[in-house]
Amino acid sequence: MTQSIKDNVAGIEKRVSVACAELGRSRDEVTIVAVVKHQPVHMIAEAVNLGLTNIAENYVAEAVTKQAEITKLRDGVDERINWHLIGHLQRNKVRTAVSLFDLIQSVDSEKLLIEIDREAARIGKNQKILIQPKLGEEASKSGVTLNGLDSLIHIALSLDSVKLMGIMGIPPNGEDPTPHFQTLDQYFRKLPSDCQKFLSMGMSEDFENAISQGATMVRIGTSLFGRR
Repeated sequence: MTQSIKDNVAGIEKRVSVACAELGRSRDEVTIVAVVKHQPVHMIAEAVNLGLTNIAENYVAEAVTKQAEITKLRDGVDERINWHLIGHLQRNKVRTAVSLFDLIQSVDSEKLLIEIDREAARIGKNQKILIQPKLGEEASKSGVTLNGLDSLIHIALSLDSVKLMGIMGIPPNGEDPTPHFQTLDQYFRKLPSDCQKFLSMGMSEDFENAISQGATMVRIGTSLFGRR
């Protein structure tokens, strides 16, 4: 097992535990999601064997390849993984995404939401999702506008084959993330209680701040695997 990954996992775990303790929160309130964009399968397997069973991909096509390779390992790693999609989802990839991912974090439009519901119903699945608000003006980041967020939440709650589990967000680059985390937390707390499962915010550079603002899920890539 690669020592550096083992050390990195231990270090992240300690930092999450300390952040929770300082706030009087239970460590169990925060889920660490390992972001594996462009990472090789053997590193994913190491992370899973170290207890990080929530694995996030940015691209549907990359997940297809990796899931097939992990299944071929025949060591039970694939059966322990909860797969998350955190990148922008195109509507023409919805069928594949619904078949692959336990949680789709990046739902950002009514059309996408309806398509996910349709595909989930087709295969008899209740697809878990998070809604992603757009927190800045960056063209590179997706998300529903804050003005449209309440409407999208209402639609999600009306669908039979979609289960809304919370909110996901990415603050704009170069800005203090704190007010953006606070905005996400405010919307999260407005959800029905049974939808307040995951407030997914915070990455390698700011996850402790995110935890201090209410995050229940943090997405860590670079601090676990190094820069790609």
